Amino acid sequence: MSFVNNDEQFAALFKESIASDYKNALLLVNVSPDVSLFKFRRILENLCLLYA
Repeated sequence: MSFVNNDEQFAALFKESIASDYKNALLLVNVSPDVSLFKFRRILENLCLLYA
């Protein structure tokens, strides 16, 4: 069993488009919360499509 110790490792668990959106959302959370929230919403939509 592998453990996730940081955000970079967590993002690496997903395909590249989700990982990229996740990294961008984390960078923007303090600078532009609205854009960050949009990125997180997009991640959730992509995860739903992936698991569907």
